[in-house]
Parts: sequence; C-alpha cells; structure tokens
Amino acid sequence: GLPRCHELGFTHQVSTEVELRRGQANEALEGLRLALGYKIMLFRQDLRNSKSKVQKTRSWADIALADIKVSRHAAMYNRARDALTSLLGPTHADFTVYQKLTKGDLEASSQFVEDDRLVARHEKQKAQRSGSKKKKKTIPWIWIVGGETMVENDNWMKECEQVM
Repeated sequence: GLPRCHELGFTHQVSTEVELRRGQANEALEGLRLALGYKIMLFRQDLRNSKSKVQKTRSWADIALADIKVSRHAAMYNRARDALTSLLGPTHADFTVYQKLTKGDLEASSQFVEDDRLVARHEKQKAQRSGSKKKKKTIPWIWIVGGETMVENDNWMKECEQVM
C-alpha cells in the first residue's frame, strides 16, 4: 500500500505504478467494450439468423467463447482497480471513473451501443448533479467514461452498429 511504499522511499515508483495501472484499467475497459460488442453482434447476426439446430449450436458455442473473453477483460480490470485501490486508497478521485464492475455492467444488449442510450446516460448524470429526479433507463457506466462516448472511436463498434 501507499504508506509502506512511502516508508521505503518508493514515491517515484508509486506514481509510475499508478499510471501503469490506469493504463491497464483503460485497456481492460476497451477490451471489455469490444468483447461485449462482439457478443452482441453474435446474438444479432448469427443466432437470430440460424436456420438449423447445428447453426444454433455453433452460434451458442461462439457466444460462450465471447463470454469467456468478457470474463477475462473483467478480471483484468478488477485486478488493475484493486491495485489502484491499494496504492491510492478507496476514496481517491480516480474511483469516480474506475467504478466497481457489477453483473449488470457485463450484460450484452444491443441497446447499450445505440447512440441515444449513450446520450441518455450522460443526461442522467447531469440531472443527478443538478438534483433532478428524472428516472431513465440507462446503460452500464463502462460504455461512457468521463462523460464522453467511447463507442465513437472503436472500429469494431462501428461495424457492430452497421450490423444492427
């Protein structure tokens, strides 16, 4: 933890480690979004268009592999977040961005990659800050980090939207 590192005189290494863990968390979130987008595409393109039992079985096998990728990226993110927690403490400002993952955050639904849902999430955050009590269904926080949409720059997400 941070106090022990300061005791041993590793303050420079702590700041380097924090930057590395932030990068690891960001990469894991990007991988998570891509894996979820791929899983959504498999549901929409392969599973829905399956005409036979064999095609459905293959589609479910592909979806299971995509789910494994989602789990790996989630585990990578959790490890990076835990390391940041031990280095910075649980009340640091970074943890408004790097939130704890829940089961609901890892759901694959096509509504999560639609632009109007991303805007709805951003507007809900604004409403919460201003004290408004409007209830809107929102998407998981992993699709928006820092109030900006993360889907815009991902080529895979653009392909996923075209398929939809």
